[in-house]
Amino acid sequence: MTDTKEHKKIAKDDVIRFVLKEVMKEKKRVESQQELTELVKKRLSKTEGATVSAQRLRLLATETPGISILAETREGDVPEKCPVCYRSLKKRKMKNLKGKNIVFGYTCPKCGFESDSTKIAPRKYVFVYDG
Repeated sequence: MTDTKEHKKIAKDDVIRFVLKEVMKEKKRVESQQELTELVKKRLSKTEGATVSAQRLRLLATETPGISILAETREGDVPEKCPVCYRSLKKRKMKNLKGKNIVFGYTCPKCGFESDSTKIAPRKYVFVYDG
């Protein structure tokens, strides 16, 4: 019995970053992680015969100069880690009129993700070329 499933090799980080940057230079703004992944995979398969997962591509985008990720959020539970880059989130606090600290949002010091205290779950990622 032969395996008919096609196996693609996994692209190297530097190759993915190069292709990602080229795609973003052309598009300037990509409205979803799925769309960006399809664009990058298409180019990778033509040149390298390789592939990349959506999650890995998003993480590499957070580390690529000239690319910003805007995370549109919805109501949801506060995650343990940043929904964009998986680093630790910092609570944004302020004192109320009684002098008690209250959490009014969350921010990621690594990628810049910000949310208020209710809308924290990612709904959509938008990728912007600002290089």
